[in-house]
Amino acid sequence: MNGEISVESIVGKGSIFKIIIKEVSVASVDHGIEEGELEIEDISFYNQKVLVADDIQSNRLLLNEILNIYGLQVLEATNGKEAINIAQSGNPDIILMDLRMPVMDGYEAIKILKGDSKLKNIPVIVLTASAMKTSEEDIKKIGSDGYVRKPISRPELLAELKKYLKFKIIPEVGKIPGVAQQPEAVTKGKTGIKKSPEILAKKLPELSAKKLPELIDKLENEIFTKYSKIKKEFIINDIEDFAGEIGELGAQYGASILSDWGKKLSVQASNFDLENITATFDEFENILNKIKSFQEEL
Repeated sequence: MNGEISVESIVGKGSIFKIIIKEVSVASVDHGIEEGELEIEDISFYNQKVLVADDIQSNRLLLNEILNIYGLQVLEATNGKEAINIAQSGNPDIILMDLRMPVMDGYEAIKILKGDSKLKNIPVIVLTASAMKTSEEDIKKIGSDGYVRKPISRPELLAELKKYLKFKIIPEVGKIPGVAQQPEAVTKGKTGIKKSPEILAKKLPELSAKKLPELIDKLENEIFTKYSKIKKEFIINDIEDFAGEIGELGAQYGASILSDWGKKLSVQASNFDLENITATFDEFENILNKIKSFQEEL
């Protein structure tokens, strides 16, 4: 690309690395979606099945994370042949199909799916890194019902899913921004309105009132000290290790709010997704406060 690379280094101060690439064309991408149309709503789908066919595990993990939040079940395939077999037995409501996979690619898999009288009505959304304006018609010609570009944008993915799946808007009252929730049942006590034990059990399915103080103590001391240090230094490997530790802690105490956060951060760190890592990492203090509020509600 007719580029240049150089380094300037001063002992005790640091180094500056420069990479200059002179001949790079910037592709013009027309997303085909009007401004304001991609706002993330608090919606919930009706427990429908989504088959995700992608040979890259981190891609499947990311999609699993997003789809679970909105009430969808996920079936996974690592190639086109697996996708066809699962479609025949699993009865998915929609298929998210990568095009480039081993054994059988997405092109061939879509051709077979759309040629099968029992499977042809299942919507197939292509996952592609090459959906520029010039290739949009080519993607539709292979028989797909739509496409979503990689890296996956949650608003764009939801906009596509809403075309084919039934969903409902979650009421404003008591919602957590960006997370689909059912309206919470409440019971009135002597001190006012309290959340029912069933609601708390749903948020922390295996976390008993006895274990909650122990978890909070660990989070406020040992874990928060690590969090503060990592936030200051912001080293990707440390962030990934911290995400794994939090995920294990969540599993140990039955706190899905922790394990889900750890899984999301781990995926972002492994993909070097700096933009989203920062936002996700900053959510930790809110999660800690949320867990502390559970203790007050018990």
